[in-house]
Amino acid sequence: MNSGAGAVIAALLVGLIAAAPPVRAEDDALAALDAGQRRVVQKFLAKQAADGASASADAVRVHDLDGDGQPEMVVVWTSYFGNSSASSLSVLAVGRISDGKRLWREASTVPLDGIDPRLDIRGAALRVDTLTLGPKDARCCPTRKVHREWAYRGGKLAAP
Repeated sequence: MNSGAGAVIAALLVGLIAAAPPVRAEDDALAALDAGQRRVVQKFLAKQAADGASASADAVRVHDLDGDGQPEMVVVWTSYFGNSSASSLSVLAVGRISDGKRLWREASTVPLDGIDPRLDIRGAALRVDTLTLGPKDARCCPTRKVHREWAYRGGKLAAP
């Protein structure tokens, strides 16, 4: 292949890559949800995005945390404002059922320390691992792994 043809192919590939829509983490987090659950999470995130901030889901799990036969939605989400961000863990629970539809409400929210939250649920126990700055870390690059755990009891997140 001559160098002119190689340059044309390279330019076409770059153009295709640039034209492809980016895959957002939120799209991945919402992928396993049904359409109704996605709407609930999107409405919740829109409510969190106040005063010029935006919010996106990092992880969403549907799980019956309290054994009442009604699933809760556990949402790890990040709010972005200016050059900063903050992550939180929220539980959305069915407040009531009206006309055959579940009406969801925010049951409990706790702030998370660090970045890159990873969610694990076992029964009523929730664990989130994050990265925070270690003593020798540059501000850009946290390496210290921190894990926190909560139990969902009485409609609230509490220490286990």
